[in-house]
Amino acid sequence: MRPSLFRRVFSLSAVIGVAVVLAAAPAGAQEKSFTFPEVRIDATVLPDGSMDLVEHRTFLFTGGDFSVGTFGVDWPHDLVEGFAVRQSGAALTTRDVSEGRFFQAEWDFPGFETGRQTFDVSYRVRCAVRAYTDRAHLYWQFIGTSDAATAHALVTVHLPGAATGSIPRATHDCPPPPPEPSPSVPSRPLERGDVLAKAFGPSNGTFDIPEPHTVVFEVRGVPADGFVEGSILMPPAAVPLAFQQDHPVGDDALEKEPLPGGNPSWFSDRHHRYLLALWLLAGLPVLWLLIVFVTRIKDRVGVPDDVTQPPEALDPVDLAVLWGASRGQTFSTTAYSTELLHLARIGVIDMQPVGTVSNPSDFEVKLVAEPQTDVDRDFVEFLFGAGTHVGQPLRPALAPAGSVATATADTRISLNSVRRRGSNSRLKKWSNDLGARTKSRLGRLPKDQKRLGRRLIVWTALLGPVVGTVLSVSAGDPAGLPQAFIWESILVGTITGVSVRPRLDPEFRARMAPWWGFRKYLRGFSSLPDAPALAVIIWEQYLEYAAALGVAKEVAKQVGSLVPAEQLPSPWPGAPSGAYALGWLFALHQVSAIPPHSAVSRSGSSSSSGISSFSSFGGSFSSGGGFGGGGTHVGAR
Repeated sequence: MRPSLFRRVFSLSAVIGVAVVLAAAPAGAQEKSFTFPEVRIDATVLPDGSMDLVEHRTFLFTGGDFSVGTFGVDWPHDLVEGFAVRQSGAALTTRDVSEGRFFQAEWDFPGFETGRQTFDVSYRVRCAVRAYTDRAHLYWQFIGTSDAATAHALVTVHLPGAATGSIPRATHDCPPPPPEPSPSVPSRPLERGDVLAKAFGPSNGTFDIPEPHTVVFEVRGVPADGFVEGSILMPPAAVPLAFQQDHPVGDDALEKEPLPGGNPSWFSDRHHRYLLALWLLAGLPVLWLLIVFVTRIKDRVGVPDDVTQPPEALDPVDLAVLWGASRGQTFSTTAYSTELLHLARIGVIDMQPVGTVSNPSDFEVKLVAEPQTDVDRDFVEFLFGAGTHVGQPLRPALAPAGSVATATADTRISLNSVRRRGSNSRLKKWSNDLGARTKSRLGRLPKDQKRLGRRLIVWTALLGPVVGTVLSVSAGDPAGLPQAFIWESILVGTITGVSVRPRLDPEFRARMAPWWGFRKYLRGFSSLPDAPALAVIIWEQYLEYAAALGVAKEVAKQVGSLVPAEQLPSPWPGAPSGAYALGWLFALHQVSAIPPHSAVSRSGSSSSSGISSFSSFGGSFSSGGGFGGGGTHVGAR
């Protein structure tokens, strides 16, 4: 049995969704790249809690020329000062390109750079150290996520001595810088035990405290999405000019200290906005498929399971029109094939195969008897031309203007020519006339009622690209993801949107529910105990109904598996019986099928917490972390 429509929609949508997500990747991602062979950072803590950093960053450019460097620090923009870049002692042009709360800058290379290049980046961050009654704490992410991996990183932190005497501190947290440099502060050298440290990052990293006033972090093989983070405790007197909290340092401060002015929201992080855009890109198809699934389940409520014969005496072609209306089609996709099968079975037309007898590629149709109903007469005129009768040649004078069929010498019509030679408009006209006649015989066909599920798909398909584009652009991806959102909405949104059937009029739904149950019976009768006997009955009596309900091919497959080939009756007069019967029916299904379009940052927690997990000598990097202040993001283009 063929897979359900939902599974076909799910499979197609999944394939398209994967292709769309892959299309979001930048086109030249593998052609032009860089890495950091060496990064050396010298950080000096000042008495007011600020920190001067000088980063010696070596780039290795491959695959093309680079002309601009980018540098970001996850620290409030107003608290980053004196940003400068030099190469071989020469100052380079820098630009402050900050858009949000955090600091971002660019600098111009002296020329189009390639190969190995080293730049010296210097800047000061204020309020880097927080002072408490018992200790002062520096928790800083010296290397943050980047566009490239770092082969070797060496970070050296220099600490000031402990102040002696009474020195007035700042009266509030993170005050503006004084108009004049602070006077020198009398101090004593730090002693062993005054400084404790801890590090987070790759497991092969180590840290050392060779002198009480120096902490060194070293690690190799930092991945692009990795980081190097240090947590250092020192006497509060080491930062005598910094604002001091009125309580001792707690474990919460050791794990995650608030940024000056308060921690930013999750949404303010560019990386988080990019992740949100990816989640939205992946989530929209899931939402649409869920809507299709829910509506299909809801449509099955009230469908009886015990319908084993047609619920009412109804012309198969009329049933095809009703079936199309129940599926939201303005142009029934099964009426054409149903009418052909019907006329062949009642002997109005004769069909001869084109190609091999066992596997015809087309049928040539000849009128051999006069149709007896208005519906049949309309179809004969559509197929052979107006005024055509039995034994009468198909004369151009009698054929309608723009006739779409091709006639052979004995007035036979090729069914493939009906489908392929501009017949779309004529098929629609015939279908519309058929629908009008069906209404006159069966009464009004209710109009489709708007359905919430389809509205949700339409609105999310329209708003998704807008929201996704805003998130992508704000996260620094103005091209890849926005295009993926647009194509996803056009392809996956359209497929799932049309898969949501309209909400039927209650009276019409009640009438069609037994037909839904009969269709379900036709699709699964092979599992019943008396299936072989049922197969012959269905083949001989219900094949036209199966065609009207769109399951003729499934019925034929079940019959072929249940009835011995030599006992299989002919599907219509003139067609072979036995093994060739199925081949002819499948071929008719193929040449009479009407295309549907004709129918309308990561997070974590420290593996240990508290001052007891710190060391006054050194050790290895710990897992967790990711909460330190700062966090540089360096790139180039």
